[in-house]
Amino acid sequence: PEWLADEMVGTLPDDVTASSKFLNIAGKIGEFEYAICKKYGDEVKNNIYTIPTSGLTYECTRKMFQFLGIPIENIFSDFTSYDLIDETKKEYIMERLKNIGFDVTLGNPPYQDNQASDDTRINRAFASAIYPSIIDVSRDLNTKYISMITPSRWMTKTGQGVSHEWVDEMIATNHFVIINDYYDALDCFKGVEIKGGVSYFLYNNEYNGKCMYSLHQNGIISSNYDYLNALKAGIVIRDTIAPRIIKKLIAIEGD
Repeated sequence: PEWLADEMVGTLPDDVTASSKFLNIAGKIGEFEYAICKKYGDEVKNNIYTIPTSGLTYECTRKMFQFLGIPIENIFSDFTSYDLIDETKKEYIMERLKNIGFDVTLGNPPYQDNQASDDTRINRAFASAIYPSIIDVSRDLNTKYISMITPSRWMTKTGQGVSHEWVDEMIATNHFVIINDYYDALDCFKGVEIKGGVSYFLYNNEYNGKCMYSLHQNGIISSNYDYLNALKAGIVIRDTIAPRIIKKLIAIEGD
């Protein structure tokens, strides 16, 4: 939705400007491109690029680019977001993207493998997650900032197909500046059920510090500013009050 794209783009810090280069890694109907134009004005338009998720979304993106006045050639037409994790195509694609030199990667990446078997199509809950691989591609591009919205279950090591080692690595980087976690995905995507909720983050590969984590639940926002693995639990504790209680107990009783 438009408000969510606006909010995610709104978290980008002041060193991101109209001269920065933006890559929507999973273009659909142009919400992020529109949000970027609203924040940075006409000067940014030549610096917006998009990888569509499919041939259909290419057409939707193309129409939005025409409407906004963004060069159509800034849409990658010969590959899709899914090709980013295809080992037979990845090297060629990554070389093209690195040659442009992006400052910001953002978007709503594909969550699951669209090549899933018939059985997993019947029950999508068992389809393997691919968004960690899309995030890794963004990290490999060495863009300073990454802003994406994904299912939240990766943070608690309960996401199907999300390796525990990947979660350990991600939360140990201390590169997350902001995480906004929506316990109920319906708060972000009307009519779409995503078990465990969804969350968006701002990741800065030059940052090493605490994260402002905010949980949105039943109309209430509770926040905690700390390292994601401050308690060495190996997961992100979504209850923002629990870490404070545990820290007080540790202070009183010791480890």
